[in-house]
Amino acid sequence: MGRYTKDHLTKIIDEKIPNVTPAQRQEIFDKFDKYSNLGKPDLLKLLGPDKAARFENTIKTVTDPAFGGRGFVSKGTIEFIKSLGTVAKEVTPDNSDSSDDSGDS
Repeated sequence: MGRYTKDHLTKIIDEKIPNVTPAQRQEIFDKFDKYSNLGKPDLLKLLGPDKAARFENTIKTVTDPAFGGRGFVSKGTIEFIKSLGTVAKEVTPDNSDSSDDSGDS
């Protein structure tokens, strides 16, 4: 389980189960890993179509920062930040001309 996934899952567990013990949290992590590593056919057999679809959506939400509404905002923010470098080059005056136009000599 990646750091992002573990951090996000920890936050969700703490919100939903306020008095969770470290042992209970680890049990949830272990089950999450077990189920998230199953293929779709196995999930369908184990959970049925509706629960499998919900679980798959949960897995994507927890593990993929680019999924869903949060992902849309994240992608937009990343693209905005990437574009700042180009914008900065366009609006920064060229410092190669060291002449002073103020008229003071």
